[in-house]
Amino acid sequence: MGGIAVGLASLVVAGALVGPAPAAGPTPSPAKKAATPAPAVPQRAPDEPAFRWKDEHGVVHLSQGLASVPEEFRATAVPLGIISSPPPAKPLKAEPDPRERVALDDALRRARTAYDFLILARRYRTRGFDEQAREAVRRGAGVAVTADEWHAVAATYDTLGMPQAAQQARRRAGEISSVTR
Repeated sequence: MGGIAVGLASLVVAGALVGPAPAAGPTPSPAKKAATPAPAVPQRAPDEPAFRWKDEHGVVHLSQGLASVPEEFRATAVPLGIISSPPPAKPLKAEPDPRERVALDDALRRARTAYDFLILARRYRTRGFDEQAREAVRRGAGVAVTADEWHAVAATYDTLGMPQAAQQARRRAGEISSVTR
């Protein structure tokens, strides 16, 4: 769990740098402090709880394990519980759910406005149906009328990684805007 101890050493709490417990003894001068390498953060067992404590200057520190809190501050150290790594991210679905595809296809048949088609394009895309997403945005472009709709078409093309089509949609939006002014 060395990564956790190192991670704790770089936290900032209430504007104060949080780090490992200060070394006992006199505070070195700034010149001597710069020349002294930082002490290594000791390895801690993964089941030791973390503690929050303040030193004599009011600086907040986080330490893993009560043994890493200097003796004079142990009485006021607040246990925070065991800090562990977050659970691993869920893997992406290998195959899209065919039931989702059927529902999206049904919604695509019922879509009438440019925004209907563009919303469906994004839904197809997030579910892994890239070809259907491209078809939905093309159909949205086919019924787009206003400059706002064309800008939305361009943004959707960008989302789908189709920069040339997005540029053409922006050009069309510009043409409509200049005519309506």
